Amino acid sequence: MKSFYHATNGIISAFISERNLRIHFVLLCICIICAFAFQCSSMEWCLIILCSSMVISLEMVNTSLEKLSDHVHQDFHLAIKFVKDIAAGAVFISSIASFLIGLFIFIPKFSNALYS
Repeated sequence: MKSFYHATNGIISAFISERNLRIHFVLLCICIICAFAFQCSSMEWCLIILCSSMVISLEMVNTSLEKLSDHVHQDFHLAIKFVKDIAAGAVFISSIASFLIGLFIFIPKFSNALYS
């Protein structure tokens, strides 16, 4: 139970402190609303859940690396910049992949709704 408490505390702390995480969460809520509205298939739901959890998890890993790096070395340091940039790049790649998958899922559904 203690592990669940600490994990939940980490999620809440990240959500409160990180603007980008809140933005990703709002986009997730929009996706969920669209998935319900367009009656997505089980496979489409799995992709939405997988992509969303990937982006949010990587955002949290990025945040933790940034906080740890700032604690270890407050001044500019090239190695720390390297670590932060790579972590941010991982979030960016997962966000782009998730966006593209979202387009593949939702564009046909929007098109069908417009032309039906």
